[in-house]
Amino acid sequence: MIAGTLDIEQQDVLKAVNLYTQALVLLDQYDHQSLEKPEASNPIYRITYKDCREMNN
Repeated sequence: MIAGTLDIEQQDVLKAVNLYTQALVLLDQYDHQSLEKPEASNPIYRITYKDCREMNN
């Protein structure tokens, strides 16, 4: 119904709804302190306070 009204593909609407739902689930997990770190997820880089100051100059 939304896709027909806005003249966009149904798949695009479903994709947007799925992404929005995933975001809401993550926010809910964060709020309830149940957010888990993904396995094998090592940081690629680390931004420090000094780095941030240099970016603003």
